[in-house]
Amino acid sequence: MALEKYYIGVLFAAIVSVLLLSTHDAAATTTSLDGSAACISLGGSWDNPTSTCSVHHLTIHAGDSLDLLSGVTLSIGPGDALDNSGTINILSGGHLAAIGASQGFLEFTNRAGGEVNNQGSMTYENCRIENSGTINNKGKISIDNGELANGATGIINNNRLGTITASGVTGAVNRGTIHNGGIIAIKTEAGLENDGTFNNNRSGHIDISADTEGFGNRGTLNNKGHFVAAGPLENLGMINNRASMSLLVFINREGGTVNNSGGGTIINQGGFTSLGGFTNLAIINNHCAGTINNHGIILGNPVNNECP
Repeated sequence: MALEKYYIGVLFAAIVSVLLLSTHDAAATTTSLDGSAACISLGGSWDNPTSTCSVHHLTIHAGDSLDLLSGVTLSIGPGDALDNSGTINILSGGHLAAIGASQGFLEFTNRAGGEVNNQGSMTYENCRIENSGTINNKGKISIDNGELANGATGIINNNRLGTITASGVTGAVNRGTIHNGGIIAIKTEAGLENDGTFNNNRSGHIDISADTEGFGNRGTLNNKGHFVAAGPLENLGMINNRASMSLLVFINREGGTVNNSGGGTIINQGGFTSLGGFTNLAIINNHCAGTINNHGIILGNPVNNECP
């Protein structure tokens, strides 16, 4: 009986040892994409003249990390997918290119716990991006004819040097949190909807072109930076403005609330309609071409009609 207990104890210890070693090995995997050997280890094919690694279905597991070095491009093609639960670091001069064949055909998923740190460039065409983790951007992110879905647990930090541009038939929906200290530009047919929390910080610029679907707010928009909308802005949530907002077409729907305070300035360049709550403790300048249609109550300071 004692001998049987001894063998059972040795077997148990061996199993625990193997499990610990397996866990350690999985957590220690780091790949620096710097050439052919690293590309092949990812299951990809390497093109030496362009320093491009083309992969198909690439999964980065929790605890693993992938570094894209300067001068190197990781390419994801039509029908392929990139699934990240670990860490992707795109260094300055590094590139991630995801080019699909038709809208939504290519998938890039950054799962909860996953982290993408970009100091280079990320280019998405005909691609759906789902983020439930964290994206830290100090480089350039461009989305053309695709979709960006920032989930309830998703966090996008667009830092001072970061630029995010959406164009073409692109829909961007935020249900999580966006912190903007750089530039977010919505161009040519694209649209942005905020159902979560959107913080435009002091150094942040949000530019919405005239030929777009505009900006729809059903969550909370906190503006301490620069917000320029030549396209429509529709509010059914909460807008707290403490800086500058220049609007061409603004509709504050029933249930929507706008608080303009703390040195905030709202400049009306066109049509301004309020059907909800509006509190002005700062400045609203209504230019010559501007019209303010108020069906609710504007509390606080009067509107300045700037027309000679």
